[in-house]
Amino acid sequence: MTTALLGLTVLAAALHLWAGAHALRRQSRPGAAPFGLLGIVLAGSIGLTTAEVVLDWGVSVSAGLVVATLLFTGFVLEYTGRGPAMTRLRLAGLLGFGLFVSGVQILLLNRFALDSPYLLVVSALNLVVLSLGLFGVFLVVRAGVTYDDLPLGRALVLTGIGGVL
Repeated sequence: MTTALLGLTVLAAALHLWAGAHALRRQSRPGAAPFGLLGIVLAGSIGLTTAEVVLDWGVSVSAGLVVATLLFTGFVLEYTGRGPAMTRLRLAGLLGFGLFVSGVQILLLNRFALDSPYLLVVSALNLVVLSLGLFGVFLVVRAGVTYDDLPLGRALVLTGIGGVL
């Protein structure tokens, strides 16, 4: 990894941390808590990925993205007002499920061979996470197009973020 690329990853992580801290200071606004946690998780994921490349660790770098996808879904549910209200308990449940899925991935992928039947468990859990992320993208598009709640530019940005995750 070159010095310039390492500098870019540090800058990206710092920007995610700043965005997360900025959002967490505005707890009264819809979606602030999940978006703040999303920024912090993405910064940690960038750090984990960089450490994986530089130090050649044997951990799953997708753990941060699993949690980030679920936090994006929580953010969209709260921000658009569609779906169930995001209470602290439900947000904690999303985080707990993300950490559980990440733990199962790390345990099974590092412990068993790639042709193991346990990979079906990992695949099923990843399918659930992906479905929840796509549900969040669907809610953003629906809020921007059908209900006209969200300006189209903002809906496109949020859809792009969800699509990347």
